[in-house]
Amino acid sequence: MIVWFGRDIRAGAVGALVGIPQAIAYGLIAFAPLEAVGAGEGLRAAFVTAVVFGLWCALAGRNPTLIGGPRAMTALLVAGTIAETLSRGMSPGLAVTAGFAAVALSGLIQIGFALARLGRLVAFVPNPVLLGFLNASAILVVISQVPVALGLPVSDGWPWSLASITREPVLLAGLTAAVTIIMQPRSKAIPGALIGITLGTALAFLLPAVNPVFADFQNLPRLNLDTLNGVAQIDATRLVDLELWSSLWSAILPAAFAIALLGSFDTVLSLAALGSPDGRPQNPDGELLRHGLGNVAMGLLGGLPGSGTLTRSIAIRDAGSTGRTAPALAALLTAGTVLGFGGLLGLIPIAVSAGLLIGTSILAIDAGTLDTARRLVLGRIERPRLVLGDLAVTLAVIIVAVAFGLITAVGAGILLAALLFVFGLGRGLIRRVQRGDRIRSRLLRPQEELTALERDGRAIRLVELEGALFFGSCDLLEAQSLAAQLDGVRYLILDLRRLNSVDSTGAACLARLASGFSSRGGALFLAHLEREQRRLYGEPPPPSGTERRNTEAGPRWIWLKLAEHGLFADLPAEHCFADADSALAEAENRLLAALGISGPRNASLIRHHAMEILNGLSRSEIRLLARHARTQHVAAGQTLFHKGDTDGTAWVLLSGRAEIRLPIPGSSRARRLATIVPGGVFGEMAMLDGQPRSADVVAIEPVRCVGLDAAGFAEIRGKAPELALKLMANLCRLFADRLRLANTMIAELER
Repeated sequence: MIVWFGRDIRAGAVGALVGIPQAIAYGLIAFAPLEAVGAGEGLRAAFVTAVVFGLWCALAGRNPTLIGGPRAMTALLVAGTIAETLSRGMSPGLAVTAGFAAVALSGLIQIGFALARLGRLVAFVPNPVLLGFLNASAILVVISQVPVALGLPVSDGWPWSLASITREPVLLAGLTAAVTIIMQPRSKAIPGALIGITLGTALAFLLPAVNPVFADFQNLPRLNLDTLNGVAQIDATRLVDLELWSSLWSAILPAAFAIALLGSFDTVLSLAALGSPDGRPQNPDGELLRHGLGNVAMGLLGGLPGSGTLTRSIAIRDAGSTGRTAPALAALLTAGTVLGFGGLLGLIPIAVSAGLLIGTSILAIDAGTLDTARRLVLGRIERPRLVLGDLAVTLAVIIVAVAFGLITAVGAGILLAALLFVFGLGRGLIRRVQRGDRIRSRLLRPQEELTALERDGRAIRLVELEGALFFGSCDLLEAQSLAAQLDGVRYLILDLRRLNSVDSTGAACLARLASGFSSRGGALFLAHLEREQRRLYGEPPPPSGTERRNTEAGPRWIWLKLAEHGLFADLPAEHCFADADSALAEAENRLLAALGISGPRNASLIRHHAMEILNGLSRSEIRLLARHARTQHVAAGQTLFHKGDTDGTAWVLLSGRAEIRLPIPGSSRARRLATIVPGGVFGEMAMLDGQPRSADVVAIEPVRCVGLDAAGFAEIRGKAPELALKLMANLCRLFADRLRLANTMIAELER
């Protein structure tokens, strides 16, 4: 127990040490538009959030390892709100109130996110856009502090007068920033920012005592803490002032939305990075709800926006924290430190605080982005196109943020993320393209037809689609169709099995394709498109609930949408098939008919149907074979043999159609392996090896077939061994052809 509590005390102390320099930096950032007079209020607001929001997250949060506190990006947004209010001629007190109003409103927006269950959606922002936000925030902080570090008034603006630069602020700010940057990754016990600010402040006092040359260091302006409880303090009654909202809503509302969005990013991404300590699923909506309530309180109490802070959370976790005690102690130790030693903050020169902000901001710039840019410039990336797009997006967000502000960058980033999503969704429409001379349907065709399909099958093309067929992806499909037509394709099959949505533009695109192929004597076929029978027969739609959801799911819903958009006025309904194999078989039949070599369907002579199995046989040998064969008729829907049967008869189909089906264990369903047409040979494996049947054969039309069982074949082998050898040779050729075709199709699928 003592060891466990001692571990939490150490972890809490680490959390406080890491958080105090961050709170100082973020408080100064948020109230930078008020210049020196706003430092005290900025520090007070930052520490209110570090203590109160941090304690709320520790006690009420779902993930006990997630520490809450102020963040640089949201502090910049508060600064933007204050600056915008001041630019409209408002007083500093009213500007601060507007900033806190944005914080409170952002909390309400976060609550709305949580109630709408958008917790997981707010994380669906491309990484380049998020990196752009992070890097832009750091760059904006550096830009805002450069005049202070040079000893220039912020109000002077750009361009700066180089003659007005003074050495003392430059030395202190540069030293503080350098120590912070150097020590932060090297010092484990004490944060580098704390070392930097302590050393910079100490030098400001020690150098004048060592040498009079540095006497001017004593006159450097320091943080003004007079407003800690003074003129800029929050007036909560103004938060419901209609006059305030009517005059400043255009500044407050965008800032509030941006704060809510970026704070939600921070929280959700921090949750994902930390993981769940107890193994339970994360609940980002619940966490956003708690953070939204906390930010409403921050706005009313005069604090900065709060969100999950990954760096502090990792720090206390690595220090041994496992529960809520360490985060709560971190908040309490922060409060004790500020109350006990807060007066020392007034000794910090403003130049040192500027160096602290510059140093911490430079450290916040994403190292991975810089490394990628460096390798790209030096030509060390083999395929630049792989990273150029991401870098361009990140750079675009940074440029917008620097040129127009972080609030505008948030809107631009969201728009860019949506465009990236649409672009990526459209580029992934076509999953696979297969040529008809390299794939076959599951029809067991005579060799003459297979040879023709191998020779002329390029006139058939199967295109698998996935994702969404919408305005952003139709150009890809039409380009693929045009390329197919130029390549001599007459029959285009679109496999819609993985298509999850289609809009009116997509339906119009399919209508154009159907019309185009039809005008050239070809056809467009749609596979995995199940027709909605109830709609066909005019029955009313099902009631709301599970039945309606099931009806509107998958291919049936796609069919309804296509029908609603008028596709079937251009595409006959019989061009829609339940699976790709059926569509491929129809395309093959049409191509063979156009070539004039379509196989016979209802002739009665075994010679006419089974020339492959009878190849090389004399008339007398055929008559001998016929005496040992038997004819069987099977009605539609009846089974010729079942999986596991041991009758051992090889069959040749004379008329009708049958399917080879493999039963699915544990269900009444079966998978169709092949369709047998007249002339097809099946069941020969059981005749040769005597093993049980490996599948069912079911007649889908009235069937007539002729068979030779194992006993008959054995008798032929004894009486006419040459005939038996010819039959075996023909079967071997049949097996070889099937194996060769299977290898070709496997190679096509592996492409």
